[in-house]
Amino acid sequence: MKADHVNSFIGATQGVEPMVVMAYCEKGSLRDIMECDDIKLDAMFILSFLSDVARVCHKILILLLLGLLTKEINT
Repeated sequence: MKADHVNSFIGATQGVEPMVVMAYCEKGSLRDIMECDDIKLDAMFILSFLSDVARVCHKILILLLLGLLTKEINT
């Protein structure tokens, strides 16, 4: 998927310290935006963000129930 508002996944490693490689985002990460007190987030942004999170959680749940996502993730 290529879109201006989506950070592209490049790859991952499975070494001693697993890592995910994403494309560089010059505007900063979502964490940077959420933690910055100078940036005011309006209700529509927050609602859209929560809707996206819920949609992804639903898709992950469906994959788990279908047995398509079974690898245990250690964090």
